[in-house]
Amino acid sequence: MTYEELAEELLQLTVNGSYMKVIRELESTARPEIFVLLYLKRHNRLAHPKELSDTFHVSTARIAVIINKLEEKECVRRAADENDTRRTIVELTDKGEELITEQRKDVVSRLAEMLETVGEKDAMEYIRILKKMSAASDSLMCPRKGETKDER
Repeated sequence: MTYEELAEELLQLTVNGSYMKVIRELESTARPEIFVLLYLKRHNRLAHPKELSDTFHVSTARIAVIINKLEEKECVRRAADENDTRRTIVELTDKGEELITEQRKDVVSRLAEMLETVGEKDAMEYIRILKKMSAASDSLMCPRKGETKDER
């Protein structure tokens, strides 16, 4: 079997497979707000909107919409940056951290059920291969020497 044929089969599994339907369902629970909350949790509970925009490769306007939604839910708060009062900083609240913890537990539980279904050996092999695919993907996404990302 050629790599192109394998890629075609992988694409079909991704598009049509029931496994991927479960993954898409899990992703739908991880709305963009969840990713922002996770980022804040991992980065000392603070970030500038521009930093979030750069990290998630979305416009600052899109980040503003996400932050507004999170503020309405009292998951984050905006404040003036102590080092530069012209800039705003976004801070994770305790309520936001609780939401992240709850969401993460739910996703981990559902993934654990799926992995248990295939058995420990296959689950470990699957994770090993995913790590390898992720590394290969990272190396393909990095620009070659002297080349910018826009040139790829």
